[in-house]
Amino acid sequence: MKKVFLTIALAAFAFAANAQFVVGGNLGFNVNGGHHTDDYTAPAIANHNEWNLVKTTDIEFGPKIGYNLNEKMQVGANLNLLFHKEVVDLVNPAWMGSLYDDYEGTLTTKQSGWEFAPYFRYNVFNGEKLTFFVQANLSLMGRGVEKWATSETYTDLSGVHHSETADGDNFYKVFGWGINVVPGVNWKLNDHVSLDFYLNMVSLGYASVKESYYDDATPNIVDEWTEVNNSFGLNVTTAGLSMIGNQQAIGVAFNYAF
Repeated sequence: MKKVFLTIALAAFAFAANAQFVVGGNLGFNVNGGHHTDDYTAPAIANHNEWNLVKTTDIEFGPKIGYNLNEKMQVGANLNLLFHKEVVDLVNPAWMGSLYDDYEGTLTTKQSGWEFAPYFRYNVFNGEKLTFFVQANLSLMGRGVEKWATSETYTDLSGVHHSETADGDNFYKVFGWGINVVPGVNWKLNDHVSLDFYLNMVSLGYASVKESYYDDATPNIVDEWTEVNNSFGLNVTTAGLSMIGNQQAIGVAFNYAF
């Protein structure tokens, strides 16, 4: 199993009198995948199997704008744009059996999403270098129609090589909302640069997520279902779409002020 995770916080710029306005954002990139090998040996039996594990790619871009009401309070909003891709190896179909050892197939799905999260921040303590704050976030999120595509190659019993592809849409949608309160620390490195640390592991929140699926592509057949999931507690998320500060135990944001 290989896992690579990268979170890059883009520079945030402050401008106007007393740096009242703040704009900035963050960029997240996550790749997860690997390879499995299986060897089985017994009297008169020797099997070797290997396949790729599910590979997922997630990209998130979150611009932010804020306004300092005074030294104690700040209001603003975050807009997160998300992209998810998943690649799965298809199993050699049973009807092919062991006759088509060269079979290769993949299923690729793609889905995009969004999140809009206005926030209110209150500075509990303002120090020379460290500022302790509490931030309340309201999050609205959604994911659109999932697109899929398959690719298969194999050689049949006559020695003819086949290459087949197909694609379509899964009418699977998600909409959710949530609120949470998260404590944090702002560390002022100098007059221009500071870091925000969001302590997500002790955030308190509520989230409600509705998932729905509808498919009437086959004549005289309708497949439809809806599921609503409600959650309340520490480090509550909206179906994996991050609230402010990402959803690591400690979220980090970088700020630059002129």
